[in-house]
Amino acid sequence: ASSLRSSPAFSVEQIAAVLDDMETHYRTAGLGMSGVLTARFEDAWDAGRIDDAEALRVQLEATPRDDHSHCDACGRSQFAGFFAETDRDAEAIRLVEEMLEGGFSCGEEPEHALSRVLVPYLRAGRLDEAKSAHLRSYRLAKDNPDNLRIVANNRVLRPHRQRGQGARPGRAPYRVARARRPQRRRALPVSYTHLTLPTNREV
Repeated sequence: ASSLRSSPAFSVEQIAAVLDDMETHYRTAGLGMSGVLTARFEDAWDAGRIDDAEALRVQLEATPRDDHSHCDACGRSQFAGFFAETDRDAEAIRLVEEMLEGGFSCGEEPEHALSRVLVPYLRAGRLDEAKSAHLRSYRLAKDNPDNLRIVANNRVLRPHRQRGQGARPGRAPYRVARARRPQRRRALPVSYTHLTLPTNREV
């Protein structure tokens, strides 16, 4: 559903029809509804229908897992991203920390989940955790072109690179920034002593 919605070639009605057809096939084959609910949740979230997405999330959590469910890592990461975007930072952080403590991982996890809780960590004043999550996430994601979204999430924080170890007076060495094309430059020391907390407008 997310792939269809990202293309202007498909109308809202066509996407809804695809989801209905998917559910029909699943029911006919006697399969569980986890995969269908996940697709409907993703579609509602991407479309900005937050109330619908929340209702589907609750329904999905109450639905038994099956062979067509997201893996534990992807499921937790997805819900963490949804919580972060709906001002439930503590819940987002809890899910990701549980995921890390349990050692859950897959093709793009935990780097995706870590990128999703950068802003929640900052808003909670947990600057050291934000720095650690950023460094781990970016290092894991940066060499895979399929991880562009994860890299973009990490670019919400942009370190001020400067000569020498100290920060420039009056300027925080780590600030919130919009995603932008990385510039080729010689690596210089980066100080992570201070972080600028994002406001809702900035993020």
